[in-house]
Amino acid sequence: MKTTTVHCSRVLILAVSLSLAVVTLVFGPESVPVSEAQAAPPEIGSPQFDIVSLRKIADVDTNWGGMQHTPGLIRAPRDSLLDLIELAYDVQVEQIIEAPSWADSVRYEIVLSAPESTFAGPFHGEAQALRMLQILLSDRFKLVFHSETRSLTAAALVVGPAGIKMSKSQRQPGDWEGVDLVPGRLVGQGAPMARLTRIIALSTGQPVLDKTGLTGTFDFDAQWRTEEGNLSSHQWHYEDALKGQLGLVLEPTKSSHEKFIVIDHVEQPPET
Repeated sequence: MKTTTVHCSRVLILAVSLSLAVVTLVFGPESVPVSEAQAAPPEIGSPQFDIVSLRKIADVDTNWGGMQHTPGLIRAPRDSLLDLIELAYDVQVEQIIEAPSWADSVRYEIVLSAPESTFAGPFHGEAQALRMLQILLSDRFKLVFHSETRSLTAAALVVGPAGIKMSKSQRQPGDWEGVDLVPGRLVGQGAPMARLTRIIALSTGQPVLDKTGLTGTFDFDAQWRTEEGNLSSHQWHYEDALKGQLGLVLEPTKSSHEKFIVIDHVEQPPET
């Protein structure tokens, strides 16, 4: 059985074991609500699925468990509420506020089943999988939230002065194999910039915004020297590899129009 694992963020993502920095968020003088309180009720055309398993697990590993897609199944092996909201609503953890104390400490093993025909479209039916997760959060976690626009201090991923050094991918969206980050190496196969941006955010421990202006998908393979136990050295070599081998750089920025999710109500779900 073939397993498709999406290794990068704002989508279905596997954990990155690197944590290199603590980010400082700067909120603007006021927050601007952009919608009323909302849940994620099923809509006409929403994917039909069954909950095979939803249970708490005793897992002390604080890395993101992510989600995995095998034929007919979506698995979240050990995700917290914050992890699930990040995936479902295309935000980073720093953009989720008013979360309960258990939101990042209680972890769940989740298995959802649906006909494989459900997962049609770009990136192995990513949109349908994320919609399933939104419905799960609404129905089982009783999640209700509203959105606000606030200021966010982050890093911006931009094209360096020498231009991009990645190759445009010939892969079709359904053939995407994602972004894989391991110590000393960053590999992308048919990856759009949104996925690369997210994996950089996970690995550096700070919000990262895609300001490259690049469209389409790319193939790349960046490698750099690692020094065990020296996180600052890793950070320097990592960013040097981004610039030298991919043609991308990280720059400090402050965005005043980023979406924040403000939780109004949420409950720990009954186990299945």
